[in-house]
Amino acid sequence: MVQPGPETQRDADGGGPPLPSVLAAAVLFPLLVALRSFDDNSLTSWGWVLGGRSLAGLWALHLAVVAAAWLLCRWQVRERWRVPLVALAAFGLGVALAAEPEAIVDAARYFIEAKYLALHGARAFFRGWGTALPAWTDLPLPGLLYGTMFSLIGEHRWVSQIVTAALFAATACATARIGSLLWDAATGAGAALLLLAAPCLLVNVPLLMADVPAMAAVTVAVWALLALVARGGAPRLLAAALALAAALLVKYSTWVLLGAAGAAVLLLEAPRRGRAAVARVAAAGAIAALAPALFALARPGLVQRQLALLSSFQWEGLRRWVEGYPSTFLFQAHPLLAGAALAALWRGWRERDRRILVAAAVPLVLLALGVRRSRYLLPAFPMIALLAARGLAALPGRSRRFAALAAVGFSLVTVFAVDLPFLQWVNTANLRDAGRYLDARGVREAAVAVVPTPGLALNPEVAVPLLDYHTAARVVTLGPAPAPPPPEQLRTSSFRFSWEGALPAWYRSASAPGAGTALVLVSGDPAAPLPAALAERVGSRPPDAVFWRDAVFRFRTLASVWLPRDGR
Repeated sequence: MVQPGPETQRDADGGGPPLPSVLAAAVLFPLLVALRSFDDNSLTSWGWVLGGRSLAGLWALHLAVVAAAWLLCRWQVRERWRVPLVALAAFGLGVALAAEPEAIVDAARYFIEAKYLALHGARAFFRGWGTALPAWTDLPLPGLLYGTMFSLIGEHRWVSQIVTAALFAATACATARIGSLLWDAATGAGAALLLLAAPCLLVNVPLLMADVPAMAAVTVAVWALLALVARGGAPRLLAAALALAAALLVKYSTWVLLGAAGAAVLLLEAPRRGRAAVARVAAAGAIAALAPALFALARPGLVQRQLALLSSFQWEGLRRWVEGYPSTFLFQAHPLLAGAALAALWRGWRERDRRILVAAAVPLVLLALGVRRSRYLLPAFPMIALLAARGLAALPGRSRRFAALAAVGFSLVTVFAVDLPFLQWVNTANLRDAGRYLDARGVREAAVAVVPTPGLALNPEVAVPLLDYHTAARVVTLGPAPAPPPPEQLRTSSFRFSWEGALPAWYRSASAPGAGTALVLVSGDPAAPLPAALAERVGSRPPDAVFWRDAVFRFRTLASVWLPRDGR
């Protein structure tokens, strides 16, 4: 699988990585620690995740991976094994992060969509989309994907996490193939490896969201389009059209991203292949456009409302819900990615290399749109990794491998030794732990009462589907639905979606909880009295379990559980 010995002309360098590279890798961690006040990431800011940690111990771990990179850079993996190994590593990392709680409350929305399909079938899913099933600004493919897997295998969290881990692996493969088509196999494999050097990407892989599916869909679509233009053929035309159609049904933002990527592909290939390139791209685009066109024709009012919401509320939100680029590209992704990508852009401009436009199109569009939140930037990371691999291609072989391995090692230490332990203390971890507790005690039904977080315009009932996602018990609500905040407060709230649609009927029970029903309180205010519907059932009885992890986030989900009186 790996072999030492003589290297190719391209990889030979006559020695190990230069001392400045090794020293830079060694001092990166304390340098970033000193600058951590500049990290304004909303999920894993270094200002939060390092609290109470042994900085000396963490630096020792980072020095260990630098030493490991220095040793391993002397070896080359056989070319045919490079991409499969990276894809396997990507999948394995997604699975290894399965213990991460659902830290983003938007997951409640996607779980409801998936559960609706699993309960009622695909036909009811499409018929109810935007009516019985609130759609917010979502497109149906993520919910369809997760729901189909739930209906085939079962409603378990590990099912959706296997899906997202597989999508991450597919992204790595597609990134490598794009690099091979644009430059060479070594650049493609290097880009796939550099995907693992972005902690903010890795921590998003296990989450029930649309961001990882969007990243995978855009990357696969660009690969399919390049392969079609380069080689033609009916099978590649069909594959490109299907990949583009899937990407267009993941998120509305992919429409803009794929338009830019398609234009870059034409700018690259049209001068060389003439009308054939234009015809192939046009044919694939026309076939793919049928999917969103049919969706718009089937739900014209919904699409109009969604686009209006995107152009007003979400567009304004891009300027309110921001994270600085230094935060993302210094702390949440290894600085090598941004530095090497900039070097590739300079090299491409100097050499008049139009191929660089294909990799740069998606990041530049997101930059032009002012998108600054790291999870909205996920579709750009495969292309940034491609640019970074192209930038590193100018280095000798061992230096290039050392830089990539040190960056990946730094990322893995950051994720598993810093980010993941911190995320175990976010408030939504209480819902995960409460769900596990209910399952361990064999509870079949749980009635949930909610108390809102003071001063937060978030519907506390989003905790109900999040708890449901983590337990096999049937979950229902206890007590009336909370009243929404004033419209002026709700208008600009990033949690506005939580009030836009009522909880599905399966969470509303017409009858009082029976004797075998567990009672759960999810509270955003530990000092608040028990809701009346819960107090009359538990009286002065203390809870059987309390889950009160409380990190820095405003949305608090402190969970208390009363088991049925028979203990089951």
